[in-house]
Amino acid sequence: MYYVCKIKPLMKILLYTFCFGMMLFSCVTSNEKSYQNKLATNNEAETLTEISEVQQGALDALTTIQIMLKANQLYATFANQQHKCLPADTSFVISQAEFLVAIKKILASSDKKFPIEQQDSLTAKAVLAQKEYLVKHCYDSSLELLNDSFKHKPKKYGGKWILPNILNRRDIILEW
Repeated sequence: MYYVCKIKPLMKILLYTFCFGMMLFSCVTSNEKSYQNKLATNNEAETLTEISEVQQGALDALTTIQIMLKANQLYATFANQQHKCLPADTSFVISQAEFLVAIKKILASSDKKFPIEQQDSLTAKAVLAQKEYLVKHCYDSSLELLNDSFKHKPKKYGGKWILPNILNRRDIILEW
């Protein structure tokens, strides 16, 4: 009888030790896998493709335009960010020429006035980053979206434009 009583506490200790060891092992292996997945994801995100001098000049021109304008007219964020108005109300693709018109409209609506030569030079460089741009268009209000859906030609220049993932480096936002 004395021998049986001694085994029970020993079994309890062994059982607790075994359970604790299994929990510890499962947490460590899970964290290692999670850490390795994060490293792989970060390495993939950090491997940016090389861009040409013209494309770098376009990004520099967009940065200069952003600095020249008042806040929230045209600005850049990191690529692939979740912006407030997403999911977009509509989306479309524009060419370099259409992007040029859009930037010129933003500059024309600005309170700050810039020499025409400087505007032309910067806008001409800024659009050269890509051949085409995806635009995610967010209307200012649901009523505006509803009104535009009944027209043959919806109002293109209004609300907010999000041009995502420019050269895998930036999102460009234009607020009309």
